[in-house]
This record gives sequence, C-alpha cells and structure tokens, in this order.
Amino acid sequence: MQNPKIIGVDLGTTNTVLAYLDEVGDPQIVRTPEGDNLTPSAVYIDPETDQTSIGKEALRLSDQGFSIFRDYKRDIGSDTVYLEINSKKITPETLSTLVLKKISTDFDPNISQAVITVPANFGVDRREATLASGKLADLPVSQVINEPSAAAFYFAMKSNLKPGKYAVYDFGGGTWDISIVSVSGTEVEILESEGISKLGGKDFDEKLQDLVEKKFQSETDSEINYSIQNFRASSLFEELKKSLSINEERKVIIRREEGPPVTLTVTRSEFESSVSGLLAQSEMICSTLLKKHDDLLDILLVGGSTRIPAVKESILKVFGKHPITVDNPDEVVALGAALYSGLKSDKTILNSAQSELLERVNFKEVSNMYFGVIAVSFNETTNQLDLMPTYIIDKGTPIPSEPITEQYTTIYENQTNSKIQVIQSSMPEKDVKWVDILWEDDFPLPPGLPQGEPIDFTFQMLEDGTVDCHFLHKPSSSEQSVNITPQYEVTKEKKLEIEEFFVE
Repeated sequence: MQNPKIIGVDLGTTNTVLAYLDEVGDPQIVRTPEGDNLTPSAVYIDPETDQTSIGKEALRLSDQGFSIFRDYKRDIGSDTVYLEINSKKITPETLSTLVLKKISTDFDPNISQAVITVPANFGVDRREATLASGKLADLPVSQVINEPSAAAFYFAMKSNLKPGKYAVYDFGGGTWDISIVSVSGTEVEILESEGISKLGGKDFDEKLQDLVEKKFQSETDSEINYSIQNFRASSLFEELKKSLSINEERKVIIRREEGPPVTLTVTRSEFESSVSGLLAQSEMICSTLLKKHDDLLDILLVGGSTRIPAVKESILKVFGKHPITVDNPDEVVALGAALYSGLKSDKTILNSAQSELLERVNFKEVSNMYFGVIAVSFNETTNQLDLMPTYIIDKGTPIPSEPITEQYTTIYENQTNSKIQVIQSSMPEKDVKWVDILWEDDFPLPPGLPQGEPIDFTFQMLEDGTVDCHFLHKPSSSEQSVNITPQYEVTKEKKLEIEEFFVE
C-alpha cells in the first residue's frame, strides 16, 4: 500500500482535531480547508433537505439565527434522540458520525487505520457508541484511547520527559480528566485515571452567562432578550471567558427592548468566584490522587480550558507546584492518538521509519471502571432478598488483565436458574441504583441443587477495553460466555443514510 493514511482523532465536545502519522513516524495536525488546526464540533442539518453544514459554517449559520447541534458528546451512548428529520433519527452518534465523516473525507477518503479518543471516565457503553460512530463514518477503527492517555503517549514519545511519574491534567470543553502516568523513555504506563464527565469550558461559559444575566437584572430589573442582540449567546460567553483569561476585566454591551444599551463590567475576580465550586470538584479528586502519588515530577496540561488562570491556580493550590504546558494543549491528544493508531496498525502497512520508531514503545493502560455483578442475599432480619453490587475487576486493573474468578452461590434449594446482571461503576458503589447494568440473562442450573451451591464467575479485561465474562457450574458443566460490548448496529443501510446528509 502506498502512503497509508494512519490517523488519530480527538473527538471533542467543543472542537475536533485530526492528526496523521507522517512518513518518518511523526504525528502531524491536519489543517481544515479553512486553514485551522481544529473543527468546531457543531452541526447544522437543514430540516427540509437533510443537507449539513459542519464546523465553522454551522457556527456562522447559528449567528444568523439557525438552530445547530453542539455539546452532543455529553449524551453519546444514551438513548437520546434530539429530533427526527425525514424519518432519520438525529442522535449523538449521528452527529459524531457526521463530524468524523467530514474531517476524514476532507483529509483523505482512503484511511488505512484510525483511533478515536474518549474521556477517561467513559464507560463501555459510551466507548462503544463512539466506536460505532467511527465505523458509520466508514473509518477503519477498532479501538479507542483515553484522552489523557493519548496526551501522555505523545509527551513520552516527543517531549523527552525525565523518567518518573507525572499527572496529565486534561480540561477540555465538556469533560475533565486526570491520569497518573509513569514514563521511562518510550515505556508508558497509565497507573490511574479519574474524571468528571460534565465539567468543562462549557460549564464555565454557563457560569459566566448566569453572572452577566444577574448583573443585567440588577441594573435594569429585567431579563436579557437574546433575540435582539447582535451576538450569539454561546459565542459571547465563550469569548468573554477567553478574554478574562488574559485581561482583568471586560465590558459587555447588552441591548434592551426600550432605552439605550447597558454596558456591564465583568471582572476576572467575579468570573473566578463564579467557577470556584466547579473547580472544587476537580480539587477533591486531585487531592485524593496526590495522597497516593506524592512523588509527581510535573503536572502536564492538556485541553483549551487549562489556559484559564483560575485552573492553573487550582492546580498550584492542590499540588504545590506550577503546571507546565508542552506544545499546543489543543493538539496533543490528537497527536498522541495518531501515534497510538500507528502502534495498533497492521505492521505490514508501516514503512521502516515508522516501524523503527514504534517497535520500541511499551504502552500499558488500566481499567477506568469497576466491573462485576449484582449479588443477591437473604436478609433474615427483614425476611427479604437484598441486592448489592459486587466487583470482580477493580478500577485500575492493568489491561489486558488475567482472568479473575469469584465464586457465587445459589440462595435456596432446588434453584434452577440464576439471574446474572453484569454491571459497571466509576466508584465502588454499594447501592444498585447507582451502577450501570451492561448485560443480564438467566443462567440455567440443574434441578436438585442445595442452597449454597457454588458457581464460578470469571471476568477478563481485553486489550480493546471490553470485558469477557464466563459463568460455570462445574458439576453439571452448565456454562455461558459473553463479551460485554453494547451492540450498535453498523449496517450498510445506516452508512447510506449518513451519505445522504452529504449529497448536494
């Protein structure tokens, strides 16, 4: 194959960035047709013709009053349907697919290998939904990688980090993640990852909007009428946030229905006060990690929101040292994903320079979730059955893992089946209402078994991040196996439906 196209995609809440592996194995950012290093993750779909506008063009249409889709990444993997257009359901996966299709086709229609990044706190369901979006976009993608892990991979390969332990602090438009990583040359080991799925620059924008609206209310005793303004609300508060990251104050002019416009002054101090509660959430997690990893050499910044002074001050407060920026924080995730894509490529498509670079790499990831089952026990006090989450694979387990077996038992005599519910959780929750059920089925058992008859439950984390489960009753040889992979159908019909959005 001539010049195989090996790419990595940072599919972000606010912006999407594409990188490729060049002929000598270096990752390079792909510029958009407009010459930018990123594409806004914004989509407009014409309700009559199905035609799409993606990226900057969608934002321009929003400025003109058209309704567009943004921030849908936060809903990926859910049952969300935003609306139906000509019998087509518009879901988070649909919108992600359209962006992936646009940026990859603009670069090269013939991609050889692709990897897409996801937040470290995404569970199996959200990872598989992202993977399905890539496949619907006709990308040869078989794996995702955590965003901070991709950045850590890039730092280790291209930034000559001293051997030791680092925190990769990733604060993007929609999510916040942190990973503790051990680096020694081209050996990269992710030790631990944590995150908050709905904490990002978007949430800061909303705090600014609330701040401005309260100021306007106090000044005029009325609410802002956004329909008469000469700006798009989301654009104003995003730009205000960026301005206050370099200026101590900023004036905002708001039109009102009667009377002259109102000029409001917003200070950086007011902004920082408004987001302090959001930053406190991340600080609690960072403090917990620091107790376990007090030998960090540096905190490496990733994501556009790390440019905000309050974020850097928050890091300094918790870790006691100033964070450092290596290269462009908007780009390092995509660059790392391109390197990881090369690492996962069929070695026959790599040239000698690419192979020589990547064959020295040793990259180790860990599970970002707890995986287990819901156990049932008889409560003699209440005379009822109690349900309780139990965990077989712990968060932080190296991937791929060895098979891990736990024994569970029947709860009454002559039990002929056992209801099995496989769960995931970001925390070791003790209440079933706080865990996600990934799969459930009845496991058949032979008649005549006593109470307390053991059944082996064996879980194994695979390299692609999915979980193999095997259930075995040894005396009867009754067994069942399942790979916990949410099924998102990627059919020819669905691919053709995506193509229709691009037909002129």
